[in-house]
Amino acid sequence: MSLIVAKFGGTSVKDAQAILRSANVAISTKANVIAVSATAGTTNLFANLIAIADSGSASVSESVQKIFTQLRDNHLQIASDLLATGEVSGKIISLIDDARSTFLNLLMAEEKYKKAYQDELYSYGERISSVLMTHAMKSLGIDTVKVDATNFIKTDSHFLNASAQIDKIKKMSEFFLRAHLNEGKTIVTQGFIGSNEVGQTTTLGRGGSDYSAALIAEALQANALYIWTDVNGIYTVDPRINKNARHINELTYQEAAELASFGAKVLHPSCLLPAMRGDFPIFVGSSLDHEQPGTWVKGQSAATPAIRALAKRSNQKLMTLSSVKMIGTHGFLANIFTTLAKYKVNVDLVTTSECSVALTLDGNNNGCGGEFMFDQQMIDELSQFCHVEIEDNLTLVALIGNNMHTAAGLGTVAFSSLGEFNIRCVSHGASSHNLCFLVASQNADDILNRLHQRFIENNFGQIQQEPAHEVFS
Repeated sequence: MSLIVAKFGGTSVKDAQAILRSANVAISTKANVIAVSATAGTTNLFANLIAIADSGSASVSESVQKIFTQLRDNHLQIASDLLATGEVSGKIISLIDDARSTFLNLLMAEEKYKKAYQDELYSYGERISSVLMTHAMKSLGIDTVKVDATNFIKTDSHFLNASAQIDKIKKMSEFFLRAHLNEGKTIVTQGFIGSNEVGQTTTLGRGGSDYSAALIAEALQANALYIWTDVNGIYTVDPRINKNARHINELTYQEAAELASFGAKVLHPSCLLPAMRGDFPIFVGSSLDHEQPGTWVKGQSAATPAIRALAKRSNQKLMTLSSVKMIGTHGFLANIFTTLAKYKVNVDLVTTSECSVALTLDGNNNGCGGEFMFDQQMIDELSQFCHVEIEDNLTLVALIGNNMHTAAGLGTVAFSSLGEFNIRCVSHGASSHNLCFLVASQNADDILNRLHQRFIENNFGQIQQEPAHEVFS
């Protein structure tokens, strides 16, 4: 018997109409396990609460009350529109009261405990939306049970961006989920959240609901994972930037991972690893119109063009480290990367010359909110053996494809297309799947469109795709 895991994002559960529509999609695609995100905008409201707690503002009381009133009214309105019982409304009110208590604990917590309370606070968005989705499924006649993700998504204690413990998740998923599935029940749970070994709530980072669903699919040896969002699949470039973007029927895990890593927001990069390990396909489609073809992500694709798609990742930083001591010596790079590792800084691109090293760093926070900031102590340590310069307002533009290192003329076409733009950094050859340019953010969209026209619209290195197999049978 096939087993399907489905994930519905925030826009797919944003209101009563969206929740009912998503419930019907889950039924029509025979989803056995449903993981839901918080309703659209809810996680941001909790982020605002955390910002207020951190600020120590004198207007905390008024601002906090306004946010909790908005959370309560929004979700009770959805419950009312779903014709939910008083029991459902009561559960929502109880969860919001618990969130308020967690916020008060956060205000009073010592610094070392604050992130734990922040994760607990963030979790209430998913907890509430899972109550609403469970009711919607039951109202449509489906035997449904809600199982809290904290029971079986086990992580370490790196709050705000926890690491999944794969073996424990497999074991606990069998214990908490398998019996319900054997009884023919549909399970509703939460994306994004889990718990550590002592039961404290953790989160998997912004966008972690995709990852949660993939971990569940891996643990249960699912036949497929369906990611439902507000766009009908993956395109050759963001359609909001370029109206000539082309829909992609199918692509490989590697291509999807590269696209996600370089800023394509349809699919979270971390969800590809469980899919690769479990060898199950991922379907990305729109809950607004689930009969649209969508995109299948699989181990192999019928076509492997030299250039499949383009993506950009904004808010990048360029750190240039220079010293004449680098010339003819050993250990210089080791010192740099040892220092960066000490402060848990992830490096993307690296270019070197005789006396300098340039590193690109992602300015986007990997956790639940805020922006990455350089630790001044780290800068001071680096400055002991080299000169440090940091540039902002940069964007990474990437060409994604296959065997790009063997595509004759690719570099010539790319650079001739960008003659009028200043390119700060280039990476090619480290991966056969991408060619990256670091550019000024104000030029990024123009560069993306220029490259899309030259490579995609002019069919550079393209191989005609075979049609993807039918989404529904």
